[in-house]
Amino acid sequence: MPAVTVAVDISATPERVWAFLSDVRRVPDWVSNAERLLSIPDQPTRVGAVFREVTRFGGPFKGRVEWTFTVLDPHALAVHRGRLPFMGETDVVYRLTPSGAGTRFEYELAWRWRGVMRLLGPFVFPILVRPKLRADLTRNARNAKRLIEAERNV
Repeated sequence: MPAVTVAVDISATPERVWAFLSDVRRVPDWVSNAERLLSIPDQPTRVGAVFREVTRFGGPFKGRVEWTFTVLDPHALAVHRGRLPFMGETDVVYRLTPSGAGTRFEYELAWRWRGVMRLLGPFVFPILVRPKLRADLTRNARNAKRLIEAERNV
């Protein structure tokens, strides 16, 4: 299963980072390709909770994605699964580990190719897909870091 993972150190406790990341209402604040939320689950987020968003897939291409939380280990791990065009079933993973006085946030996108991409994916992934996803995930992780650290100073 192809995956892209990035990591950033955040100057905040795992509890504060978790509170931010698990609040689905904040997704458009830090995920650059999440254009808007269509529905959100009740808070706090729980396994089986569903949210829907309009996502940009690159350039002018947009689509609706339904995400379902499949794993929640408060202050440590969250996974939500959806189905993206071309990429197929996709997991977004947040891993939090204490790191000094802060938290290491690992942010991962992993998927199972579907359709013709089962054949083409292994060839186009290293050239076209991985660099774009790595840049997007890095930008998003830095956005989360900036917002979480700024909230401490409010």
